[in-house]
Amino acid sequence: MPRGSMSSLHSSGSLGSLGSSSGSLSSPKKNSKYANVSSKVGSLENIHHSPQGGRKKVESRKLDFSTVTSKVGSLENITHKPAGGKVKIENRKFDFSNVGSKIGSKDNIHHKAGGGDVRIYDEMAKHTS
Repeated sequence: MPRGSMSSLHSSGSLGSLGSSSGSLSSPKKNSKYANVSSKVGSLENIHHSPQGGRKKVESRKLDFSTVTSKVGSLENITHKPAGGKVKIENRKFDFSNVGSKIGSKDNIHHKAGGGDVRIYDEMAKHTS
């Protein structure tokens, strides 16, 4: 609405002569192209449905579990105590003073690997033609 048009409101709250010159608001005209179009299949079957759910009550009564028993066989081993905490892990040192080597493993004890005296030169080879 443009400014200043609030004065044209009637006491009933409806707009006066703002919409048209005839004095009442007209409904929008229907397009003749869509006059014969019907709704989707089943979309109007439940047209008068009103959603509810506020009328539901949540019960707050105490339940009686005094007559409930355990499952079959669940109390057979009720006095079981898991064990295993009495196992000790020993921390003793082993004596390797009298242990010898494998047979023949010290036969070549003074061997020195060869190939250490080979030099690799990093020079460009001169080619003469």
